Amino acid sequence: MADHCPRAAEGGEAVTLLTGAVPAAASSRDGLSWIAARLPAPQDQALRLPVPHAEAVGEAAAPFNVADWLLARARAAGDPGRVAVQGSGLRLTHAQLDEDSARWARWLRQVAGVRPGDRVLLRSRNHPWLLVAWLAVVRAGGVVITTMPLLRTPELQAIRRKAEPRLALVQEDLLPEALAAGDGSEGGGWQVLRLHPSTFVWPEEAATASEATAWDLPRVLAGDPCLIAFTSGSTGEPKATVHRHQDVQAIVLTWGHEVLQAHAGDVFCGSPALAFTYGLGGLLLFPLAAGARVVLLERVTPAGLLQAMRDEGVSVCFSSPTAYRGMTAHLAGAPQDRPPALRVAVSAGEPLGTSTREQWQAHAGVPLWDGLGSTELLHIVIGDRLARPGVIGAPVKGFQAAVLDDDGRWHTLAQVAEAGQSRSGRLGVRGPTACLYLDDPRQRDYVREGWNLTGDQVTLCPDGTVQFGARVDDLIISSGYNIAAPEVEDALLQDPRVREAAVTGVADEARGQLVTAWVVPADPAAAGADPQAFVLSLQQGVKARIAPFKYPRRIHLVAALPRTDSGKVQRHRLGRDPLDKECS
Repeated sequence: MADHCPRAAEGGEAVTLLTGAVPAAASSRDGLSWIAARLPAPQDQALRLPVPHAEAVGEAAAPFNVADWLLARARAAGDPGRVAVQGSGLRLTHAQLDEDSARWARWLRQVAGVRPGDRVLLRSRNHPWLLVAWLAVVRAGGVVITTMPLLRTPELQAIRRKAEPRLALVQEDLLPEALAAGDGSEGGGWQVLRLHPSTFVWPEEAATASEATAWDLPRVLAGDPCLIAFTSGSTGEPKATVHRHQDVQAIVLTWGHEVLQAHAGDVFCGSPALAFTYGLGGLLLFPLAAGARVVLLERVTPAGLLQAMRDEGVSVCFSSPTAYRGMTAHLAGAPQDRPPALRVAVSAGEPLGTSTREQWQAHAGVPLWDGLGSTELLHIVIGDRLARPGVIGAPVKGFQAAVLDDDGRWHTLAQVAEAGQSRSGRLGVRGPTACLYLDDPRQRDYVREGWNLTGDQVTLCPDGTVQFGARVDDLIISSGYNIAAPEVEDALLQDPRVREAAVTGVADEARGQLVTAWVVPADPAAAGADPQAFVLSLQQGVKARIAPFKYPRRIHLVAALPRTDSGKVQRHRLGRDPLDKECS
């Protein structure tokens, strides 16, 4: 593996201007004004709480750049010659990551004309250059829009119309959709740069830039935006969420500091894309802030992730329940592939069922930490270090939880603890991070009376913990019973003949909604030999595991489930869009 990304003089052209011209910058804060004009009114924003950490930046008006803060933390953690990131045949030390991102930041400012608040779109798989580019954009005062690599032209066009990025940096083999997204779109100039990850060199202007400590940093404030993250679209049209420099610092000093407690000797790896804020935290922010090493995989399979964890001595893994189930199935047949150095396995992005948690621990020997968060809140806000069946955990220090019941009354976790009685309802969260949609009327649906409504149905317990019920959209009302889809899914997944399962409510004249399951069999041929008998046995199994009225009265055997780029099941597409094929 190469020690370092080569300089421009050592390789061929690595950055090519393909289309568009750089629009002139009229004012150093024009980009910030553009965003500010599209943010929700103060009365539509959630209440923010201070970060309970001495290192937290105080006022929003204080000068603060979170990328510089992260790199300074990494320097303070130990030897700058330690490897910071590796993947795709490249290794970068912490010193090189600092230097390279500074050179790119100078090029972005002096040549590409990026000014504070200007949006820069990044389109790449998980690759070391993506970390460099992310840090460079933020150091230059820009606002990063990291996009999922599987997005196609119409989706990129929608992002371009919504966020109007000034510039796009695109991995070479992901270029066609980015170029097509610029044709006929509205908005300002669309400059696309092709990046060759095999050599990963910078433009000549950046190659001749001074060292990281010698160039003039732009003045940005803690309350200035640095990130626009688009929601995954698991419930429909994606939303653009705006996050500030101090928000990014906040998740490092809350969940990262209080729960993860990483150190410089840790090695991180995982499956989420860096475009997914869960992946951004787990594979960039937390390891960098600890001065640790991260192993990036451009393409992830259960076997490949396990091999990387074993070969590289990975101690911290970030992934999803779906991926953990895949790795568990692999370990069941190859127990020698258990990663020996793994100490922390974090699960988020979709509900974590009891069966998934128990089977993973039985085969991997490491408990799964559950976490609940959202793109709007940037990262995990509910979850702790204790792995308890049916329990997500306690609110992260600095965040508060409440539920909004069916009568429109709020019950805070503190009130529940004082009364000694559990309360269920829609989860509301408030803390240092909060929902800020870019030019979107759905802000008023997400924020109510100062609380961020995450869209989850939960139970608050007197012991200070939160139990997950279902996504509000996943709560099925059938014959007067409230049935949580994840509970039925977990009952199905306890059957080893089931690889994946998704459950929804389908309109039914007699029952209101009919509990309906889409099941991917572990052995499609065996299931297809007598599908009616297979379905009947699955139904009987669910009746034996949970209350019989919850069993799926209709089960479709399918080859795959529709998922977003971040791996979440798109339940709104089940029964509407054709899947790969039905087992028959």
